[in-house]
Amino acid sequence: MTSLAEPMAAAVRALRANKMRSGLTTLGIIIGVAAVIIVVSLVQGLKRSVLKDIEKAGSQTVIVRPLFPVDVPFDEYSKVRNKDLTLEDLRALQHAVPAITSVTPIFMSNTDVKAGGKSANTRVLMTDETWLEQNGVNLSAGRNFVPSDIRLGSKVAIVGTRVLEKLGIKGSPLGRILSTPTLSLEVIGVLEEQGASLGQDQDDMVAIPIATGLAQLPDSQRRQLIFQARIDPRLSVDDGADMIKDALRRIKGVKAKEREGFLVRSLKQVSGIIGNITATITAVAGGMVSIALLVAASAS
Repeated sequence: MTSLAEPMAAAVRALRANKMRSGLTTLGIIIGVAAVIIVVSLVQGLKRSVLKDIEKAGSQTVIVRPLFPVDVPFDEYSKVRNKDLTLEDLRALQHAVPAITSVTPIFMSNTDVKAGGKSANTRVLMTDETWLEQNGVNLSAGRNFVPSDIRLGSKVAIVGTRVLEKLGIKGSPLGRILSTPTLSLEVIGVLEEQGASLGQDQDDMVAIPIATGLAQLPDSQRRQLIFQARIDPRLSVDDGADMIKDALRRIKGVKAKEREGFLVRSLKQVSGIIGNITATITAVAGGMVSIALLVAASAS
């Protein structure tokens, strides 16, 4: 007992003799550990949110999008031709790959909407009648788009609950008119509440038919669509992704050794990428706290 009491007493005397130094050392350790805990918690929360969205969309979903400058070195990006995806590409892809059970076009933008004298800025999703099922989203009221809405470019909208709150719309919004700078849209449906994902409020959104939205955009933006393709479950999603890539290369006229202007990723691949990123961030955060503890220990 004496051997334990003497070191403890010496430690207490040292702390009393260097109160400021000891306090700062302790504070540094506390701040360092707390910062890492917060960072790791945020990263893991992001990972869970992404994986939840992937689970809703389904394991057989493949994402096809245009190539972006961040995807490759700039000098290589500048040499790539046909860095676009259009509705014509989507239709050609459906015919070229029988294993695709559905393809959903997506284009996102921001705009101001007005109703009853109030206005709000929100995201606009341009898509078709397959988007709800493709992403596991339900309606709390009203109806989905129908093929004639897409074909004719009907001026209709499905709205999120946050948009209704921002515009102060009470009661049933069905039949109400929302105005954007270029359109007057009749509300035909209301999305069930989804909450936030990837830092975005999924309820702060207005969905409109893809043809309705694209008609308001310049040609350069009409050629920057994203596709969500659902692969027949009798085929592996990775094989389906390879078939889509090969088919799009033929459709876009990409030569044998030429880089294509689009990316094809299965959600399984996206999940793996997210897992690697979060693991790296967690490891870096762990290294940071280790360094903080070593510096604090040496300072004391």
